[in-house]
Amino acid sequence: MTDRTIRINWAEVSFATSYQVFHKLPTSEDWIEHAHMHTVEVSTFMLDELVASTTYDVGVTAINIAGSSPMTHSIMTTSAASTTSASRPSTPTLQHTTDTTVTISWT
Repeated sequence: MTDRTIRINWAEVSFATSYQVFHKLPTSEDWIEHAHMHTVEVSTFMLDELVASTTYDVGVTAINIAGSSPMTHSIMTTSAASTTSASRPSTPTLQHTTDTTVTISWT
């Protein structure tokens, strides 16, 4: 898992032939289909390409020949905070000096 991923688990549903996983921001009314899983042997999914430290509503529907189930009660979850540190700047280099200023650069 990364800081842009949330793992979703649910109980297997009898007679389901596939599942749909949805997400949205809590301030939005519009659900986004994140995946349509054409297998029922797996009842876990990794939501990815999310924004770190952001809260999402997540829901799952079960599907069979009769149609889609109602969506699960949405759960609110937050992706992890980024744990990637910034790289250290290179050693500073003195570029220019005057009586009143000093210019230093680094990459």
